[in-house]
Amino acid sequence: MTKLKLLEQELATLQAEEARQRSLLEEKAMLLEQKIAGLKQQAGLIDQKDALLSEQSATIRKQEEKLAAQQLEINRLIQQAFGRRSERYLESPQQLKIDFGGGPEVTDAAEGLQQAVDEKQLADEVVASAAETPSARSTAPPKQKKKRDESLPANLPRIEKIVDVPDSDRICATHGEKTLIGYDVRESLVYIPPQLEIRVTKFAKYACPNQPECRVTQAERPEGLVEGDRYDTSVAAEIISANLGYHLPLYREQDIFAGSGWAPHRSTLLNIKTAAAELVEPLVKFFAEEVRKDAVVGTDDTGVTLLLPKVLPEILPNDVRSQRIHEVFSAAFKEDKKHVNAKMWAYRGSTVPLNIFDFTVSRHRDGPDQFLIDNQFQGMLIADCYSGYTGISLRSNHGITHAACNAHARRKIFEARANHPQVASVLLAMFQELYDIEARALSLDGAVAIEPSSAGVRCCLASHA
Repeated sequence: MTKLKLLEQELATLQAEEARQRSLLEEKAMLLEQKIAGLKQQAGLIDQKDALLSEQSATIRKQEEKLAAQQLEINRLIQQAFGRRSERYLESPQQLKIDFGGGPEVTDAAEGLQQAVDEKQLADEVVASAAETPSARSTAPPKQKKKRDESLPANLPRIEKIVDVPDSDRICATHGEKTLIGYDVRESLVYIPPQLEIRVTKFAKYACPNQPECRVTQAERPEGLVEGDRYDTSVAAEIISANLGYHLPLYREQDIFAGSGWAPHRSTLLNIKTAAAELVEPLVKFFAEEVRKDAVVGTDDTGVTLLLPKVLPEILPNDVRSQRIHEVFSAAFKEDKKHVNAKMWAYRGSTVPLNIFDFTVSRHRDGPDQFLIDNQFQGMLIADCYSGYTGISLRSNHGITHAACNAHARRKIFEARANHPQVASVLLAMFQELYDIEARALSLDGAVAIEPSSAGVRCCLASHA
């Protein structure tokens, strides 16, 4: 009996120890779970910090790229505003002079530029001579500034006015009547404002007296620009010249005409301009056909702000251009825009001296495709690397060959010379050899030598040639 009690006591002791151990294990397990939860929370915080660091790093990279792009743009603007106008290594003052045959009165700007170039060359010669040996220095005298011609144009009509002395001053108290020995001449430029007049044309009518069966005869009336021939073509020419040549909007033309005694409505000026455009359309089409007959045609486009109409125009059947207009205007109306960035395309033949302008509402390839492919142009198209040009060869079934502008490619190399000076110097030297070849070819082309940088070929060396 005593052994049984001992065994029971030992069993109770073992059970108590087991319970204590189990309690300790449960406490340790709870502590481990708490540590695991804490570690998971720390891991979550670390993940959040990593994500935040990654986002900050991406933001920093974007800011650095943005700053780099802005710095490049700043450098480009500085180069454009204060740098050399020519990207060539060898500068020539003749690059700044283009003779349009306007006479001495229109050369003031060119002379001013020439003086600036002369002063810069003189300063460069002084710097260069300081580094040369005395025997190698130039002994040529400095260039003299050309005296500006202040005389009035000889092509303008002269209206003489004689200012005579009073009769009393023609008589000398001692010698009698004085003799005219000459004149002191003074020329004054006179501005006469535009003058409007109304031409009244009377068409005579003839009839047989008291013979109503006989018809009235009258001279045939020529067709006018607008109905009733109220406005002469000279009025249309002035409206178009002021609007397109001098960039005057129609509301300013209203004021100009009002100053001459006629105060037209803006819609009247627009109607006259529209009527003139319809009248000259066949002539423009003829000029365009002449340009497309050339074997080589150059083209480029420029942005034009087009104010949107209040009403969306209808789509004309079988008219791709009207469909494009409807598409562009519809998208702009949905975005509540007041204007779109339209395009004016210029086309010029290499041997046909005509500039043809074509207007589209967007920079879509419809522009060059309609002007060239749809009108069966066959030849070489000199243009930049806009995608509408690069694929025109395939779209024309290889009837048109795209020749990219080499000067555009050279400009990118010139702008990158700071980052890659050795490679850029080699490539620019290769371009210089091309320009020298061009200069020799142009000098042999005729009696008048043309400065290479002012020639059209300079900007349009075929990239595949």
